[in-house]
Amino acid sequence: MNRAWRLVLFLALALVVAGVVLLGAAWLTGASIPRIVELVFGGQAELEAWFGAVMDRAAALWTAVLEQLRSFF
Repeated sequence: MNRAWRLVLFLALALVVAGVVLLGAAWLTGASIPRIVELVFGGQAELEAWFGAVMDRAAALWTAVLEQLRSFF
């Protein structure tokens, strides 16, 4: 199990490093944060909608976890 966690953490770290490298390359070639947001999410409004949906989902999952824990007691 320890080996599996080590692999998962290595993959997560590799993805973070790749993201930082790609973001740095984008800035060096002249891309701006608003342009990156526009290309990835479709604009600022879509980014805010996506973030709101993620936060709503996280709140729903947290509520479900708390309710599950409460049902045990």
